[in-house]
Amino acid sequence: MARWIEIVDKGRRPLAYHASAHDFTTGNESDAQLNVVLENPNLSLYCLDHDRREAVFVELPEAAELGVAPFIYMAQYEHAKRLLSVPYVEFFKLARELSEMNNFVMIYMTGRSGSTLLSKAMNRAAGAVSLSEPDAPVGLVQVQRARAAEPHELSALFDASVRFLFRRANGSMPQTCVLKLRSEALQLSTVIDRAYPQTRSLFLYRDAVGWVGSFYRIMVRLGDTDNITRERLIEWFDLGYGLDAKTYLGLLDADQKFVSPIEFLALWWIAVVDMHLDAVARGLHAPAFKYQDVTQDSDRFLAAAMAHSGFSNEDIQRARGAYVMDSQAGSPFAQAEDNERHLRLTSEQTRTVRDLVARHVRFQDTEFEVPGTVYLKG
Repeated sequence: MARWIEIVDKGRRPLAYHASAHDFTTGNESDAQLNVVLENPNLSLYCLDHDRREAVFVELPEAAELGVAPFIYMAQYEHAKRLLSVPYVEFFKLARELSEMNNFVMIYMTGRSGSTLLSKAMNRAAGAVSLSEPDAPVGLVQVQRARAAEPHELSALFDASVRFLFRRANGSMPQTCVLKLRSEALQLSTVIDRAYPQTRSLFLYRDAVGWVGSFYRIMVRLGDTDNITRERLIEWFDLGYGLDAKTYLGLLDADQKFVSPIEFLALWWIAVVDMHLDAVARGLHAPAFKYQDVTQDSDRFLAAAMAHSGFSNEDIQRARGAYVMDSQAGSPFAQAEDNERHLRLTSEQTRTVRDLVARHVRFQDTEFEVPGTVYLKG
């Protein structure tokens, strides 16, 4: 039986953690008719509570427009009025009443690589809807890691999740559905391809020094620049990214007890690019685009990325309008303000990044180019 759940208070964990029903302090519950899931257009899938085998929806105000949010998991949390919990059995049945997706595009990325901009650009194409970082699908990373579901159930959960995320009020689907998830979704590439073999995928990435510098500016903005213990780093990788940090701790000095923000970020970049290389080894086919091309050669980049994704020349022309504004405005990840331009990595910090990257067996240097990188013709 579906249940309405009152939200008494909100207390989300750090942004690195995936959306969870535990983000809310809840109160009274009441039975709900299952058909409300299909009939209420203000219900939005927030997360999967696999321990309880329930899909958790948030009810949003009518004015909430998730399609324009830079990060859907943030907007859902901020605007949530109450929760609706639906058992998996019913969740699967209801999902089958929704239309299937005919054209599906996956944007994989390292973060800080122009992926939100590309998502916004594709949203301008005729008949397309592009969603930026809903958390319900990426939460499957932890389910897969714990081996808490068989492969066919993982793919079924992904399929049901994206159908509810993209559904229109009448249950139909957009002509083209574009999904950008957090970087750790690279670990789900096989799950996604099993659910949607026709998926057209892309990968956007950035060099290590530029990536670390961009995230470090955000950490300074949030006042989160303290050194952390090795144990805390393990916890962040485990709960936030679904990764075993012990794999990367060997890159640090053996007697090192604390990890600086720069070291933490460098290890994170290594881990994300590692995830991509593993996904490629498993069979992921995703043309890779470098951040400097996304931003400095936008016309050629959009033409190549959108043509690969099945868009027309007219769609590409419309997409160019996304470059006139900050795609992450209003979030903690927005572009640097004038008073933040000085937050560049020092030569010592840059050397720290380069030294750590050089210790990893897979990477030659911080400018490492992944297989399948597209070289735009000048």
